[in-house]
Amino acid sequence: MLELASKYVPEMNTISNDIREVEFGPNKFDAITATYSLFHIPAKVHAEIFGKFFDWLRPNGRILFTYATKDYTGSETFSGYKKFIDTELYYSHKSQKELICDLEDIGYEIESAENHCICNETFLWVTAKKPAN
Repeated sequence: MLELASKYVPEMNTISNDIREVEFGPNKFDAITATYSLFHIPAKVHAEIFGKFFDWLRPNGRILFTYATKDYTGSETFSGYKKFIDTELYYSHKSQKELICDLEDIGYEIESAENHCICNETFLWVTAKKPAN
């Protein structure tokens, strides 16, 4: 993806790093997206990551992310491996209720949380906003 970004938007500043390790100052971004990624990180650190996002967002900033749920893993909560195409990949998620509680406890306003089935895979798509103050 970074190669494509460099090709089509050469002026873009790209970063390749683990989201758990990268740091930005507060109020840097209007929006943050994390699609098909967070559920490959242990669920025990998801709230910490969402807290970092909250700090990085400007007031009225939004996050959009996908999240695995029972519809994908077959379990209300999950931490383990699932086969994707021909590869065993690590997946981890809390229940949808726990996820929403974490986000609201951090201070987000949930704008939408809807399951979408794309290519026979169902994931939760969430949009949340950092309030103006």
